Amino acid sequence: MFLKPKENHWIYLKDGVVSDSYLSENVKMKEDIFISELELEFYEDDYMKIYFEYSSNISVSSALNLVLRKGVDIGVLIYFIGGEKSLVSFDFCAKLLKNSNLNLTQIQNLQHDAEFTTNNSFDLKEMSECKTFSLLNSGEYLESFSKVELEFGSSIDVGSLLLSNETQKELFHCDILHKKDSAKSNLYVKEVLNGSSSCVFDALTTIQKDTKNSDVKQANHALLLSDKAHVNAMPHLQIYSDDLSASHGCTVGELDEAAIFYLVSRGISIDKAKQILIRAFIDDTLEIVDKSFLFSFLCISLYLTSVLLSPYVLFFPLLLLSFLFFFFFLFFFSFLLPPSPPPPPPPPP
Repeated sequence: MFLKPKENHWIYLKDGVVSDSYLSENVKMKEDIFISELELEFYEDDYMKIYFEYSSNISVSSALNLVLRKGVDIGVLIYFIGGEKSLVSFDFCAKLLKNSNLNLTQIQNLQHDAEFTTNNSFDLKEMSECKTFSLLNSGEYLESFSKVELEFGSSIDVGSLLLSNETQKELFHCDILHKKDSAKSNLYVKEVLNGSSSCVFDALTTIQKDTKNSDVKQANHALLLSDKAHVNAMPHLQIYSDDLSASHGCTVGELDEAAIFYLVSRGISIDKAKQILIRAFIDDTLEIVDKSFLFSFLCISLYLTSVLLSPYVLFFPLLLLSFLFFFFFLFFFSFLLPPSPPPPPPPPP
């Protein structure tokens, strides 16, 4: 289990080039500014936030490579912003050596008229473990391609949440290869589509011949909020071994009218009832995010709240958080203040 360090490190990139950073001395960074490629090699446990900001009206390609040395636990939060009327291409590669662990969270929050393509590659060596979650929202056109290779005893959880509005087009593809014995993979993707948006889900998990004790899970669930929205789901399993546990499934549906009626009968408005059901639909996708990464978990929760709930609903949790922080600092600084002087003695009679 990864434990979040007390000190956070970060990197800020503008159009794929490092602009500022604060790194641990146990992280080796290499940058090639000519091809906008950044490589990070981790030798000890660390938690890092990486911010990619893109300018308007540009076409840019950037790459990030992570190398996890033997036995290290790493947490990485990648956040994408900007990119108005821009074409953004991002390549991500993670190599996990023996007994290393990676918890990766990617939040794509580009402008609504941006086009975003990401290619993710995961190479898991013996007994390594990876949990990755991506939130894909905004952008006129989105493509997400992932390729995973699993060695002996390695495991990966791939979670993704795709939110589409208006006329957005999204494509999600994931290719997982079980190369050795006792490998585990869990692919869990959900989509919420509105307007005339569309999404294609294409996943392939392959278990090679003569591998043993493999564990494979693959699931895709889509929620359509409009009659014009549509999804094309294509889950695939290619199995060349008999010694395994495998399951896959796919569902496409709409909001439950009976559930909406029940909530309305309890005094909740129709819009609020729909928001509650949508949030309930997507909440379990956040289970893949390690709760020890409090910052990334709060980022996703607050972001989804701002997307799916009205500003009035968002106001009250933020107000509550403000009061909690205020009383915390009041309590903390009370110990730093000098003690009050004793009261003066009573006057003589």
